[in-house]
Amino acid sequence: MFDPLRLKQPTQQLATAKFVVENALPFSVVETPSHRAMIATHNPQAKHMSNKKVKSIIINLDNAMRGRVIESMKGQSASFTLDHWTSKANENYTGITGHFIDDKWKLNSMSLGMFLHKGRTTSDELQKSFIDLHLNKLKLSATKVFSFTTDTTGNMNSFGRKLEDIGIAHIYCTDHVLQLTCKQCYEKTMEETFGPDFVGSVEKARSIVTFFNQSCQALEKLKKMQVTLLGCLGLPKGVVTDVVTRWWATFNMIARLLDLKLAIDALTAANELGSCEPLTPADWANLHDIMEVLKPFKEAQKLLEGDKYVTASWVAQAVHHIRVKLTKLGDPEMPESASRTLAASLLVDFNVRWRNSGEAVFGDTVQRGWGNRQIGIHPVLLLATFLDPRFKRFTAFRCANSVVAIKIRIKELMVQSETAHRQTIATPAAAAEEQPEQTQNQQGEEEKEDEDGGLFADMMQEIDEVEDGVGDADRLVVSIDDACEAELKRYDAVKPSILGHRNEDGKWIHSNGLDWWHNNETIFPTLARLARVYLAAQGTSAPSERVFSLASRIISSKRASMHHEMAGKTLFVSENWDWFANHLECMDEILERMAT
Repeated sequence: MFDPLRLKQPTQQLATAKFVVENALPFSVVETPSHRAMIATHNPQAKHMSNKKVKSIIINLDNAMRGRVIESMKGQSASFTLDHWTSKANENYTGITGHFIDDKWKLNSMSLGMFLHKGRTTSDELQKSFIDLHLNKLKLSATKVFSFTTDTTGNMNSFGRKLEDIGIAHIYCTDHVLQLTCKQCYEKTMEETFGPDFVGSVEKARSIVTFFNQSCQALEKLKKMQVTLLGCLGLPKGVVTDVVTRWWATFNMIARLLDLKLAIDALTAANELGSCEPLTPADWANLHDIMEVLKPFKEAQKLLEGDKYVTASWVAQAVHHIRVKLTKLGDPEMPESASRTLAASLLVDFNVRWRNSGEAVFGDTVQRGWGNRQIGIHPVLLLATFLDPRFKRFTAFRCANSVVAIKIRIKELMVQSETAHRQTIATPAAAAEEQPEQTQNQQGEEEKEDEDGGLFADMMQEIDEVEDGVGDADRLVVSIDDACEAELKRYDAVKPSILGHRNEDGKWIHSNGLDWWHNNETIFPTLARLARVYLAAQGTSAPSERVFSLASRIISSKRASMHHEMAGKTLFVSENWDWFANHLECMDEILERMAT
């Protein structure tokens, strides 16, 4: 029984471990005089913790959490994201996250940890590593792997093709593909296409941002200049750093500089920018044009980064949104401008990667272009779009043939799913027929009363009938086909769910397609089974990239020698603490174990 007084000390130790893990602190921090003095002010009788005690707690939590994760994913059809990262110690790690929709229609997204990757990162090595991860380290043999979302590098592309060969969908990270178009605005390698003007303007902007970030005095002058020019209209702002690994960081950097234009121009006139080359009116115009063209990319990339809601069905909407914006900005009928030229140029590259709006967008297999690279929207994402009640009318594209093809494929998947489902539920009935003779005799009288009628008897008679040479198996398929056709037509006729609403603060709140399925699962049971699988697919690899964002804090330059297994356990515990804490009985078990 849970005893708060007896478990007071374990509770405090658990809380301390959480503090250390969440803030990526060295375990030895609990042994420092200042930390112990702080704890003493709260509880003078508290027993001092050691470095080893923190490690012990993390190891126990890792074991308990992994057991709970394995149990929760058992029997599920899950989607994963995967990425690789090199630590400060020059060790290569694999980061992996799992995503599935449970029977309560809640999207579960969890970090499955990071693991040392030994050897090369060829497609063959990645495949062997994945099999080892799935079966041995993660112990998810009872979990069906539906899809993997990764970046677009050559080795991941080859690895993904191997996955496709064994029936696992490999999805390119949408944000990575979008970024390949975005970076043409400012990468030096793109000067031949756009000339040096845009690239030069962004380089000047980066230089100024670096100047302010490296000089506290310069940053203070920038803030004081804002106060001088703008009075008391809000707090003065600093610059935003352009982080290479952050997809829309360049947009944010440019947007902030444009906000600070008056202050920066004033500092330029006062020769307060050190050796930085000043931004000319032409540079400011270029930055404004770049920001306008990149804005729809940022909106789409930010939306698709989420892991608390379905993203697979948003990809088609995001692609459509960007295409519409680029088409409008690059319209030849618009007045000639740099932004028009830039938007029109980016649209050409965008359409190469996502296909022209007039082309067929759906095929049974992944469409590939130069170098066997994926082009267009992955079939899994388009099927997920139809299975999301908000987007099933496909307003994001106008290819009627593709819409028909998608529905045909959905129907095929429904028949496969329903056939397998009926076979599953028929198995217990078959087992019951093989029960011992005395058990059958005991039930004899009860069965005789119902042998000439009843709902069950009527159903069995309908299935067993043979008409005009149609065998039992064919009759069953026809019956399933008709049922699926009727269900699909009913779903198609339902009015799409609204996209969302604005709250009291005026903020737009997206509706959740999973809530709709939770309320309508019994009405569309076969489609619901498909929706639970397809809507869990991830539109981007952002979840696994977030794993390494935390990993870089855990294995910092001061902790570069941290053992890879302990680093992996620390990350796993940190990432899943809140999810695990919701299972209160599990936390009680941990506390009881610590108390004894």
